[in-house]
Amino acid sequence: MLEDRFAAIQVWVWDDKHPDIAPHQEWLAMRIESNGDRTYTYSNAPEDSLLQFLAKLLCGRYFVERVIEDSKDEVGADEFQAQKYLAWEHHTALTACAGYQFLHTNLFCASSVSLTLRTFNSGLIKLDYTIASG
Repeated sequence: MLEDRFAAIQVWVWDDKHPDIAPHQEWLAMRIESNGDRTYTYSNAPEDSLLQFLAKLLCGRYFVERVIEDSKDEVGADEFQAQKYLAWEHHTALTACAGYQFLHTNLFCASSVSLTLRTFNSGLIKLDYTIASG
């Protein structure tokens, strides 16, 4: 059970190094963990977002970082050196597919599992899985 506390406020953000980007509002969200550690994050979530939604975003960061770490350890994502952004995008997509296969194999060996990999036009890749104890 999650026992952390959360707070959020909308703040104005601007960057002196990029004057072509107009000042805009973003959420400044804070997570206070049970051990007292604090995490601050900017979010471009909609203005009418609820605190529960922002808390889910903050908590979801752990899983994103876990996937990145696993892709470095298990499928060699840390060994790639890209010269251009398009090459990096292609390698990242292939690394995600290899990570999917790695996860599928591990979960299949452990129990009965149902996996669904969905890609969206925005480039987002979503993995839905259901594990049934066998």
